[in-house]
Amino acid sequence: MSFRRTPLVVALILALGLVAAASARRPATPVERAAIVPALPKAFRTGIAKAPTGCVTLVARVSANGRFAEVTPRFSSRSVCLRYVFDGFFLLRRTPVGWKSIFNGSDEPSCSLGVPRDLIACAR
Repeated sequence: MSFRRTPLVVALILALGLVAAASARRPATPVERAAIVPALPKAFRTGIAKAPTGCVTLVARVSANGRFAEVTPRFSSRSVCLRYVFDGFFLLRRTPVGWKSIFNGSDEPSCSLGVPRDLIACAR
């Protein structure tokens, strides 16, 4: 192998490693989603229930170990939807009795929550 190809090979290896780490989380299954959404804070669920159809879509992802979930609301840019828009996401932990909301915000959560890095980075 020539030295000219070495940076290309290194870049390819790094890129493959980053893709593998980023893809460890997965979309929630329909069964998981049906259990996660009711565990979101009641005030949030009440607020989006008032939004016109199509204004809010919930994107739910589950960590590779299946013990944590992230829910990020995505909002339509239609003018009728703008009053419902906010910045933030939710983190939930699976417990023996179901999912429990453990974080709601737009900044990185504290590392003390124990959320795996495949789902979200944490603030030290």
